[in-house]
Amino acid sequence: MKHLKLNVLLTVLFFSCSISFPQSWIQQTSGTTASLIDIYFLNTNTGFACGSGGVIVKTTNSGLNWAILNTGITSNLVKIKFFDANTGIAGGDKIIKTTNGGSNWSLIYDTAYAGDIHFLNQNEWLLCSSSPHVNKKTTNGGAVWQTFNSTDILQMCLFFINSTTGWITGKAPIGSFVAQHINKTINGGLNWSWQYTATLFNNGGWFYDLYFIDANTGFGALTATNNDKIIKTTNGGVNWFTVALTNFPTGIFFVNTTYGWASCNFGKIMKSTDVGTNWVTEQTPVSTDLNSIYFTTNETGWTCGDGGVILKTTNGGITAVQQTGTAIPGRFLLSQNFPNPFNPVTSINFDIPKSSFTKLIVFDQIGREVAVLVNEQLAPGSYKYDWNAVDYPSGIYFYKLQSGEFIETKKMILLK
Repeated sequence: MKHLKLNVLLTVLFFSCSISFPQSWIQQTSGTTASLIDIYFLNTNTGFACGSGGVIVKTTNSGLNWAILNTGITSNLVKIKFFDANTGIAGGDKIIKTTNGGSNWSLIYDTAYAGDIHFLNQNEWLLCSSSPHVNKKTTNGGAVWQTFNSTDILQMCLFFINSTTGWITGKAPIGSFVAQHINKTINGGLNWSWQYTATLFNNGGWFYDLYFIDANTGFGALTATNNDKIIKTTNGGVNWFTVALTNFPTGIFFVNTTYGWASCNFGKIMKSTDVGTNWVTEQTPVSTDLNSIYFTTNETGWTCGDGGVILKTTNGGITAVQQTGTAIPGRFLLSQNFPNPFNPVTSINFDIPKSSFTKLIVFDQIGREVAVLVNEQLAPGSYKYDWNAVDYPSGIYFYKLQSGEFIETKKMILLK
């Protein structure tokens, strides 16, 4: 009898652990074990990631397959950007360029020594470096480079909203201490003014990313003497305040003025749906450090990190399924969405009579998978998912519930 009770207890613990672990991020096979430092997507299908040892990987099918490209260099790459299907730039210690979608790369700057690069457009790029190297910018696609000033010895990251107005982060001694700053320029880097200062003890701190939605609203991801946080400004950097204190954030991305994400150390992702005022944390299936994050819609995005890790989500990165009842249903049930037709949000309700790994997937009318809404172990109960189809065109869609051996599909109409 004691053994039976122990087995029952272990079973309950197993399912309790299982149902608390959302699978909204799915790991993809990158084909490399190099640390991937930056990721960028032209559209939902075509994307690139770059990292240590000069590695660049590319996908043309939304990450289902990744191919390693021959860059011709072995130095680290910290930033990658494509302006169309053919023309792209990747940079770090060196800067390379392709004009045929990454099939071939040419070296255009051998001594860039960039800690970060910001691309305003196909011709205007700015990069920051640390002493003894200097900050540089080009206005003609890298043919000619000019230097621009800074107030710190160590430069970490930068972000410009146009050719004159931008922000840069750095470190410099202040008396017997070291401080890290956010500095702003309104004349293309000719002059800088300090806007944010954090005193560091034992030199313990780093700025990992800067991101601005517009001229007023911006974010910084940093550590400062054992404090890791996201800070925010709503007045162009005049004032900064902390909005999140956790998770060692490394990269920030906003797909619009409302929805934003942060990649973090230890395999964590943070998400905000209110312009960065509040952040929710999710543990992904990996525990490695994540370095960069990119979304093409409110729901579809990727993150990359150490060890060649690439993860993808098609439900916005945080499981949004709600349990509406804990009473055990008598059978599996998939209800008709409501409202139907809808624009752009509809609710999908379903019942699970026993603990099962459950998927709720949306397909278009020719059978292509367009969104994975649920992909996790669920306990017995009643559930609801509110699907926001703001990023999808009008048309007929099908949603399929698969839970254990149960499978059912229903039709819905998005009418904008």
